[in-house]
Amino acid sequence: AARMLRPLMASSVARDSFAASGLPLHTRTLEFAVFQEDPATLRADGTIFDLRKCGFVPTGGELQTAGVIHQMHWRAWLGDPSGRIARLEIAQPVVAMERSAATRGECCRDPAPRLQELVGSAFDASFAKRLAALFGGPLGCSHLLTLGQALGGLLPRVLADAAREPERRAPGECVAKQTLVLDGFERADGVLEIAIQASEYRLAPRAGVEAMFERLGVARELRVLGEVRLRDMQLLALSAAARERTAANLADASWRDLDALVAPLAGESALRGMAARIRAHMGGLPEGDERALLTAALLNFAPGLIQCMPALSHRLGGMFARATSQPAAAAGEMNSVLTSGGLPDSCYMWRTGSAAGQQRRP
Repeated sequence: AARMLRPLMASSVARDSFAASGLPLHTRTLEFAVFQEDPATLRADGTIFDLRKCGFVPTGGELQTAGVIHQMHWRAWLGDPSGRIARLEIAQPVVAMERSAATRGECCRDPAPRLQELVGSAFDASFAKRLAALFGGPLGCSHLLTLGQALGGLLPRVLADAAREPERRAPGECVAKQTLVLDGFERADGVLEIAIQASEYRLAPRAGVEAMFERLGVARELRVLGEVRLRDMQLLALSAAARERTAANLADASWRDLDALVAPLAGESALRGMAARIRAHMGGLPEGDERALLTAALLNFAPGLIQCMPALSHRLGGMFARATSQPAAAAGEMNSVLTSGGLPDSCYMWRTGSAAGQQRRP
């Protein structure tokens, strides 16, 4: 292990072009892990965690301040090779809005039981559409939806890899992990920098492993950096790089520039229509693990950006003044995010006619 660490440490210099700058606003973390529960069952765990680092926003009759904003979990047991859900547990220890008189007794946890309708269905190519129809927009929670969509992108590939393995895993053994960390920063010139670091790991079977680094089957790593102009939410620039490492090339695996691939997504709104543009753009590329990881990272750009906005309460006065000069759609969008932390009909609590939604003010 010591012999392997020396070259690893010597090669651990990050690309300077992906060093974000500015006032730290918010960190969003998504983490997924797949375990061999028993010889016939895989268990998939997913967690989303939002940490706001400054600012405050009125939310559901209360003033939501800096701190932990969301902590939510999926846990799914897959009972056959097709990825069919045998059992599903959902937990939301920290939510934006608890039950109160201001919400007329409603809570962010209310729509979660709807997800039990997924039991018996499979994590396959149509999973994302089924999930959106069941739990999208005002029907559910956007953060649990984000977790489910990410699991739907990861698990079919993990299941395909597991099907090719010649030997079974020991109970409790970790098979794969994926992490996505998004950080938002405010620059003095009115530009937000959104930095994403995503990693996906396949772990070799533990049996026969002597040095711990030999557990690494493959590590796919991705960095994305975007610049968003605050006054109109335009995505000014987007860059990306990726590399793939195994236990054999930890010291010399190099980063590959993906700027030409992602740059066409810049020049338009970082919020309105961005998901559709990403799917259309990435859909034209060859399928594979790298495309899947890059797509997942890009699709989390706008949701992460929205989470950064309430941390900008020190800019509220100037931003409201500038919003009046924007087109009506852009002005309404900016005001919704600044004053509540969410867009109308983006989730159950912000649905049209809800108690929380009616508290919005022009």
